[in-house]
Amino acid sequence: MPQKRAIPFDTSGVELTCVVAPRPKIKNFQSGEVDTDRETGATLVMVGLVATLNGRADMFTVSVPEPGVPADLRVGQVVKATGLVYRHGVSDKGDKRPWEMFTARVLTPAPGPEG
Repeated sequence: MPQKRAIPFDTSGVELTCVVAPRPKIKNFQSGEVDTDRETGATLVMVGLVATLNGRADMFTVSVPEPGVPADLRVGQVVKATGLVYRHGVSDKGDKRPWEMFTARVLTPAPGPEG
């Protein structure tokens, strides 16, 4: 059985900024099949975020069910991520490659430095 872990990610004090607009998460690139959330069946989207804390910035991509992403989310917008979790494990497809990803339940607009 493949080993999988999920670690909640505390974003208090962290500014999250959208740097790559939402796009569908593709499950199968050959067929174009879009991935869905295992709990809700909703289409998953990928959003590129930069986390800034104490002058240090790190970029990562987060997978979010489509209903949890504002329709008007734009690059440069500051957001809050509810239910942000870092997940990692080893592939169960026979190649045993390690994988990692961030998931969140909801992204919501947050006031930026301008307001």
